[in-house]
Amino acid sequence: MSKLIVTITPPTPNGNLHLGHISGPFLGADVFARLHRLRGHEVLFVCYSDDYQSYVDRKARELGRDRYELAGYNAHEIEKTMALAGISVDWFLKAYRNRYFKDAVSMFYAQAHRKGAIIRKMDSVPFSEEDQVYGYEAFGRGACNYCGHESDASQCEHCARYPTLSKMGDLFSVLSRKKMGWRNVSREFLNLDLYRDYLLEYYAAIPLRPYLRDFITETLQDPHLQWPIDRPGECGIDIGINGNANRIHTWFSGIAGYLAACREYAAEKGKPHLVEDFWYSSQTQIVHFLGFDCSFSHAIVYPSLIHNVEGMTRKVLFYPNRFLKLEGKDFSTSRGIAIWVNDILKVASLDAVRYYLALHSPEEGTTNFEMEEFNKWHAEFYLPAMDKIRSVSDRMTTFTDGHLSAESPAYAFIGNWKKYSSPEHFSIRGMATELAKMLEFLVTDAAVETPEFDRLLQLYAVMGLPVHPGLSESLITNLGIDAGNIIRWIDQAPLFKPVYHDAC
Repeated sequence: MSKLIVTITPPTPNGNLHLGHISGPFLGADVFARLHRLRGHEVLFVCYSDDYQSYVDRKARELGRDRYELAGYNAHEIEKTMALAGISVDWFLKAYRNRYFKDAVSMFYAQAHRKGAIIRKMDSVPFSEEDQVYGYEAFGRGACNYCGHESDASQCEHCARYPTLSKMGDLFSVLSRKKMGWRNVSREFLNLDLYRDYLLEYYAAIPLRPYLRDFITETLQDPHLQWPIDRPGECGIDIGINGNANRIHTWFSGIAGYLAACREYAAEKGKPHLVEDFWYSSQTQIVHFLGFDCSFSHAIVYPSLIHNVEGMTRKVLFYPNRFLKLEGKDFSTSRGIAIWVNDILKVASLDAVRYYLALHSPEEGTTNFEMEEFNKWHAEFYLPAMDKIRSVSDRMTTFTDGHLSAESPAYAFIGNWKKYSSPEHFSIRGMATELAKMLEFLVTDAAVETPEFDRLLQLYAVMGLPVHPGLSESLITNLGIDAGNIIRWIDQAPLFKPVYHDAC
């Protein structure tokens, strides 16, 4: 039995979560955590609110509110939305003035400094004299020097690289839309050159989604990997180490946020040993779910910071995703292009929404959500299938535990589901696709009349538990299913061979 620390990229509390957010790291991480708890592994599932993010400051200026008051309000709303969506985190930390967060950021900084990985030098940064704002991230945009797409200066939304400020084109202030000037400031940099060989060796040995592997390979070819970790004059947490006002920015702080969430959770539960048991155990794997645009911080910076800490687990996996569009357009809270979780739950159950989002998860490429298509799927497939399942399961009084016939089509469904539930090929889209195929088969009259139908329904209920927990839990309870025994049988049975094909 292994130990897993599962994380979701921290949401920016400048607004609530919509379906675009849920479809990516949130649902993926939740399905993964539920799956591995079902398999008997120990799981710590954490997230936190990115309260020091400059996008919160920008939204607060637009609304005429205090930025940390706004962050606190939205963090509370985000936590409620996560619960509505069935995202089963153990702990959601609020970063602002949180001692666990500050201590964790300070620890990772101090360990990097001890290794000689932090250097100080002058840097030329964008600044708007008219608006009196720096262009480190939320207040400035320009052309990424790597891919040419418009981006802020933190991590490019398109290629995920960290743009070089001096090489970005047409930098302008988001507030006035006017060209930014430049200021020279003393900044601290993390010298990532020190970790290049370690990262190359580590990533050669673990599974990665192809586009993430391409990104890592390309990034590590950069001959000068020196990454600024502070933002003088802007947002960040001031840790005050080595006599400096270290305004550490949010992207450096991410791994600290996950550690801090675990520490706060352990303290609240009266189990301080949990942090040592998980973070400093050779059995533990940290599993990050993230948007692709967060790849630089998560896949380049965080393993490097962990590498500095003696005894801390260095086993890390990454599951990035692309973006979900809405009716062909980018989700945008500010432009009103969004569907909120509480609104869609007025017309469909949580199980149906999670199932459909999993089927259209943007794991390998951009996908599109259309309300008309969702309503059609819901009315023509999901609801009739649920009615059929309920009518059949209500008539069952005993449950058979026999083997499947050699010609059963379930072997292919289960084999592919096993593939997509494995660390090497993990895909909620793949898992949901095989569930949908199996459900289509289960609701046919021919399937209902077979002697093995009870067994197939039992298997479906357990396989579907991470994706549509409400439905599966109801079936498991009503039918007296031992989910642990079933998942062990699925995982151990050598007969289930995946038929390899692309989940997307």
